[in-house]
Amino acid sequence: MTIPLEESPSQSLPDSAKLIIGNSYIFRPAQFELDRRSGLFRAAGSDSQLVTITGETNQPAINEYNRIKPAILNILQERAAAFTDPWGLTLVAIEKIQSSRSEVPIFDSGSTPTILIICTHPSLIAHSISKVSCHLRIEIRPGAITSYQSAGWGKGFHEYERTVCMGRSIGPANSLESGTFGGWVTDINTEQKFGLTAGHVTMGNLKGRVESFPHIVRDVPIVQPSDADFRESLSEAETNAINKCVASEMLGFQHPKLEKARIAAEEMAKGISALESTRFLGKVMAAFVGVDKEVIGIFHRHHWKDYALIEVIPGMSLSNLNYHRE
Repeated sequence: MTIPLEESPSQSLPDSAKLIIGNSYIFRPAQFELDRRSGLFRAAGSDSQLVTITGETNQPAINEYNRIKPAILNILQERAAAFTDPWGLTLVAIEKIQSSRSEVPIFDSGSTPTILIICTHPSLIAHSISKVSCHLRIEIRPGAITSYQSAGWGKGFHEYERTVCMGRSIGPANSLESGTFGGWVTDINTEQKFGLTAGHVTMGNLKGRVESFPHIVRDVPIVQPSDADFRESLSEAETNAINKCVASEMLGFQHPKLEKARIAAEEMAKGISALESTRFLGKVMAAFVGVDKEVIGIFHRHHWKDYALIEVIPGMSLSNLNYHRE
């Protein structure tokens, strides 16, 4: 569902159309962020989620975003020198998650298009952004964008990470199969984080040997990146180190630039090789692949399910939006 666009707001937003939560700023909050008991807006927090916004039904929001995007980019670029890390700008939708713990929900359900801005110092741009003539909800969060191509081996999603982003390569230990890390979920009671992926990704060692479905596995060790991707990256690095060594050796290891390149290539290969014992992400808590029956009242529905939860080692977690906080 897409919220209809309202009339263009005035240049100066009233306080009722603003929310400040910690270092985050929200302009034109969603209707489900209105607390009916107090009559004030409040953040939905863990009771909401950000989702991708696409499709014809959201075209009015996309058009509005494209219209206002240059003005927001100008503000960000003017303040770019003050940001210590790269910033991000995108269009998403914020949706209310109905809580099963509350008999009387505080918020109305719904979905609201949102311009999401991520930068290291939201307070530096909040005033200017609030003056931009725009129909949409705008949220400015503290953080920074991490580029898949900006660090490490330059291998993008095949790269090893101590704090793992969604979309990274993972796989069962001692397997030739690779899969994708889906993101992070949190136990609302214990606040423990678990990794999420498809169930078949964790069953790479069983390829061709699963006799029937549904099939469930547990306690499978998971590595990041997968063994296949790690071996490929290590092989490329070792081959590059050999080539650089040969090139420098031809000139008696005396050419400064060739020697510098040789040493850098050898250090890169050694660094990747040293990650062999640190790639352990965690163990599969439970993985399921197959048809499962769901009972809703008098209705019995059968769904094909393919999911897995990974119990990760402490410290290896990050936002599902692929940005890090200050």
